[in-house]
Amino acid sequence: MTFPARRRRRLVPAAAGLAVAAIALTACSSSADTASPSGSASATTQETETLSLALHFNSPQASWVGIYVAQQEGYYADAGIELDIQYLASSTLAVQAVGSGSATIGIAAPDALLAGAVQDLPLVAVANHIQQDATGVIVNGAASSIADLAGMTIATAQGTAESGLFQAALTQAGITDDVTINYVESSAKCTLMISGQADACTGFSYSQLVQAELAGVEATFLPFSTDEDPLPGAAIFTTQDEVDNDSDLIERFLEATYQGYRDADADREMAVALMQETADTADPDQIAEATERVLDLTRSDVTDENGWGWSSTDVWQNLVDELTAGGVLTSDVDPADLLTNDLLPEEASSWR
Repeated sequence: MTFPARRRRRLVPAAAGLAVAAIALTACSSSADTASPSGSASATTQETETLSLALHFNSPQASWVGIYVAQQEGYYADAGIELDIQYLASSTLAVQAVGSGSATIGIAAPDALLAGAVQDLPLVAVANHIQQDATGVIVNGAASSIADLAGMTIATAQGTAESGLFQAALTQAGITDDVTINYVESSAKCTLMISGQADACTGFSYSQLVQAELAGVEATFLPFSTDEDPLPGAAIFTTQDEVDNDSDLIERFLEATYQGYRDADADREMAVALMQETADTADPDQIAEATERVLDLTRSDVTDENGWGWSSTDVWQNLVDELTAGGVLTSDVDPADLLTNDLLPEEASSWR
């Protein structure tokens, strides 16, 4: 696979043998005078392209705060991009949308990307905007490990971001047959725990855990990702065909998106206010806390060394090992075949 010389950075190779999927891009007929997001070019005539973005939840989420900020500040418009946002119900649907060509780029949980790779979908993760997985089990009361869930009733939902890691964790703890699992709609799983109809639920530290805490539950969070064995968070991804044939569009999207997350982190009060306006049907206090926690998750030892969005093969290998040991991933996947850092903007390397 050949990448353009412009903005060449240290590369995690993408799989050369992946099949190619066609991507449909819709170009607007009008032209606009825009400068590049980095400000490196003077005003030039640039055709605006519609970029379809598949998101892995069906309503606005704090984890996308940088995208909303980039929209508000006009960074996508400056990059010659008009976003067509598709709110989908799961990471699996986001992977399918990008893999089939109905979306240009997407965001999904890493385990869904690994599952897509096993199915020979031509996926390439181009940025880890969320550096560490934020999912786990939320227990109403005290617990110190997954093994403590034995004898409990746990509410969860199939096809969610945490479903694979939850299955793997139960298997590795040897308690798969010792817990009662209630499969419900994703929006209801922690409501059951809060109301006392379940002992625990699966969810995010910046979402369902905050919901439980604001409801007065003295909750214990058992994260799937730990400091000793960090797991990657949600990733921005596209297809091999898009990387090969329209990498400039992906670079422009990533540059504008980086600027959004940079601004959100620098002015968290602004970011919180924007998310409260965007997710206006949610509890404002929950949105405020969620946005703060999300922005903390955009940073890690990896970004301290390499900058915003960097994908680490070592961290992704931890996930492969976890899912394999738990019987969720049954085929060999080399993270180096799925990841590239070559399209990240140069300015992102200075984000510390």
